[in-house]
Amino acid sequence: MNTTKQTIDLKRSATNKALLALEPELVKACIEEISQSWTINLKSQPKAGLGMIQLEDSAMGQPFYLGEFPCATAWVTLEALPGQVHQGAANIFSDDQDLAFVVAVADAALSAGLEGTQPLKDLIKSGTKKVERENRIRKAMLAKTKVDFAMLNETGGTDEA
Repeated sequence: MNTTKQTIDLKRSATNKALLALEPELVKACIEEISQSWTINLKSQPKAGLGMIQLEDSAMGQPFYLGEFPCATAWVTLEALPGQVHQGAANIFSDDQDLAFVVAVADAALSAGLEGTQPLKDLIKSGTKKVERENRIRKAMLAKTKVDFAMLNETGGTDEA
C-alpha cells in the first residue's frame, strides 16, 4: 500500500463532527474496510462515562452543575508501514466506546494523509452535507422565533387606560 501524504479540506474537529452525524455502523464498516492492512494499537483503553457541565451562578457567583452528558474517548496508534506510526484520538458526545475507537483511527489516518482513505473522505463529505443541512434547518427554525419589536413603537398608543 502506498502511504504518500494526501490532505483533506476539513479541520480535525469538523471531520469528527461529520463522521458523528452519520450512522455509527456505516462509519465502523468503512474504517474496518480501509484499515485491514494497518496495525492499530491502543495508546489508552477506550473509556465511556458521563461529563458534567459546570457554570457559574450570575447572581451569587457560585459554581453549579447544569447537567451531565454522555462521553467516550479513545487514543490509538496506527502503523501503515513498518516504522511509520501515526496517532489519533477522539472525544465524542456518546457513550459508544467502539465509535470513539473508529473515529480515533480515522483521525490518525487522515492526519497522516494516508492513501487508501478515499472511502472515508467520501463518507466525511456525506456527513458534512448532513451537518450543513441540519444547520440550515436550525437557522430557519430560529429565524421563525425572532420577534420584531419595532412594530410596538409604530402603534402610537400609550399605556394609559
